[in-house]
Amino acid sequence: MTEIAIKIFAIDILKNDLGFFMARGAINKQAGLHLIEHQNVLIKDLAKNIDSIIASFNVPFESLHVPIAVDYEKYYTTPNFGEVTNAKL
Repeated sequence: MTEIAIKIFAIDILKNDLGFFMARGAINKQAGLHLIEHQNVLIKDLAKNIDSIIASFNVPFESLHVPIAVDYEKYYTTPNFGEVTNAKL
């Protein structure tokens, strides 16, 4: 899992400065075109282990709250300015 996360991070760095790396010949055009596609494959692979990744942070399950996952239409009816509302702690 760690290796996949590192690869995802590395691809993100490459995407942010792709022009720099291509201008210096570190990445060719073909590789540059496939960065996002490859990153998405890695993310999907990492997502299979999301439960163990979350568990590794030792965050109590009841502390994890995503209000948008419950009812997104209700969530967007009023502005919440990024605040967690109705958290179940």
